[in-house]
Amino acid sequence: VQTFLGTLPSSSIEVVEVPRYSPLTRKQLSDWSWYWPLNYRKPSFEPMDIPVSLEEEQTRRLRRAFEVGGSGCGCVVFDANGKEVANSASSSYSSPATTSSSSPKPQNPENSGHPLKHPVMRVLDTIAASISRESHKRSRQEEQYLCQDHEVVTTHEPCTMCAMALVHSPEGL
Repeated sequence: VQTFLGTLPSSSIEVVEVPRYSPLTRKQLSDWSWYWPLNYRKPSFEPMDIPVSLEEEQTRRLRRAFEVGGSGCGCVVFDANGKEVANSASSSYSSPATTSSSSPKPQNPENSGHPLKHPVMRVLDTIAASISRESHKRSRQEEQYLCQDHEVVTTHEPCTMCAMALVHSPEGL
């Protein structure tokens, strides 16, 4: 190595910092590969540019879920127009259990305190009941998934049971 370095003019040797990790974006790839050969594998996530208006709307919805949940878990469902369709709070905390389909104000349900009536399950029950009341107005071809074109916002990560219930009733979030 010393022999090889001795044959190079001293002005061609330069110390530079190279990245420790792979690039996450195409821009990082082009910037970093100037000094060091790199491979780019598109990550499963890309940094998103979220418009301020969307960020404000999602913040408002999350605040509403916290308001509904109180000190417990809160879950709120919004339709495609941003109108609140249903909300629920957990009954296992100090805040009272709530479910509502038409009013944004929480109301006490008949089944509060049941160990499987998590907020997500209760809002899905509320929406299912609402759809079944309206089902006589629709033909068989017009039937839809439970939360089609709706967004579900929760204050806590859903348990496995609630997550699977959401998977089987496609929603926006």
